[in-house]
Amino acid sequence: MITNNLEIEINASIEKVWLALTNANEFHKWMKRVTVATDWKQGSEIIYTCYDETGKVMQWEGMEMIWQGSIKTIRLHKELTCIYPSQSTGLIEESYLLEKLDGNKTKLLQIQIVTTQAVADGYKDGTLHSLQLLKNHLESMSTKIKVSTTVNAPIAKVWACYTQPEHITNWNFASDDWLCPRAENDLRVGGKYSARMEAKDGSFGFDFEAIYTKVEMPQELTYTMADGRIATTSFETIEHQTLVSTTFDPENENPAEMQQQGWQMILNNFKKYTESVIS
Repeated sequence: MITNNLEIEINASIEKVWLALTNANEFHKWMKRVTVATDWKQGSEIIYTCYDETGKVMQWEGMEMIWQGSIKTIRLHKELTCIYPSQSTGLIEESYLLEKLDGNKTKLLQIQIVTTQAVADGYKDGTLHSLQLLKNHLESMSTKIKVSTTVNAPIAKVWACYTQPEHITNWNFASDDWLCPRAENDLRVGGKYSARMEAKDGSFGFDFEAIYTKVEMPQELTYTMADGRIATTSFETIEHQTLVSTTFDPENENPAEMQQQGWQMILNNFKKYTESVIS
């Protein structure tokens, strides 16, 4: 058996790298012509299918390029190992090992165990290309966006209005034709934040969820969103006012300017509400 060890450092959080590997929608964003189907459970079947530019399944030496195997090991944010038996190439065992580095970076080690040197060489070239695609995709999203506002209120009151559900439902929307009908906030490391946002006419709505990774009352809180993006909000006393700043990872579906405008409008709404209830 031949082993390939391929390593790459990615300037992105371990949560974002893991999501890109183990979420079908996120996977397809960097492997444009490859889809993955599985329930991401140990022992489950996993199928990768390659398509050409016309949307047809690609073929190689008269065979459809469909990799069908099983998940041998899956450990959240640590390891994904799959086994692919093949008549043409023999048994292939492929592992992704993740390690969190300083500076919100991730080391990704891919280990391939294959039958022959020829297969090992062929997979090495393709895998290096794929790892570079993953790195480029995640790092293109790494430029954070920042919004801020200064609230004419003491920091303790600002923190309360920002974190307590009975206040959140009064400001957590960008415009007057939207509303936040409910919010829950387990304000601790590992705790969950969730809020529902809806258009008042009922035409659209969505749930926003995140898990806290840092809570320092009343100076700072950091959470990881459901799609792996990270946001940090800080609170700083400046004379008799409070500077509130949020820095967040952008998503890649909408322009950065649009995202910045939307988050800023919500923060402006927070300022307006907080100043209206603080005497």
